[in-house]
Amino acid sequence: MKTTARNQFTGTIEAIQTGATNDEVIIDIGHGLEIVAGITQGSTRRLELSVGQEVIALIKAPWIILAEDTDEYEFSTRNQFSTIVTDVKTGAVNSEIFVKTEEGIELVAIVTNESVENLDLKAGQKVKALFKAPHVILGVKKA
Repeated sequence: MKTTARNQFTGTIEAIQTGATNDEVIIDIGHGLEIVAGITQGSTRRLELSVGQEVIALIKAPWIILAEDTDEYEFSTRNQFSTIVTDVKTGAVNSEIFVKTEEGIELVAIVTNESVENLDLKAGQKVKALFKAPHVILGVKKA
């Protein structure tokens, strides 16, 4: 499958936690890492999601927040990965920041050039990659 989302992961549903109107879908993406998706119960039914099912998780690069010096902080985002910057590609207005977890999972974030400058982002730098559960789009193969 090809998409415009820069971050695409294949995983297996570990659990579906039902809320009042939305569900949290916990996806094992391998290497002991999970992604949590927050979707409507209607989407859970429409996609016929179930534990053990393979899904595709898509996260657009602008939805990933990068933060440094986070050791003393906790965040409300359900998805948090400790990463190392592997590359910075500066554009006219925005930059692509490539990061990798110690388990080898790669993510791409798009941030403003001003943010790159403010955080002094460069290869080898430790950053936390954060994204909210509702920013995860799930896909399944058609039956």
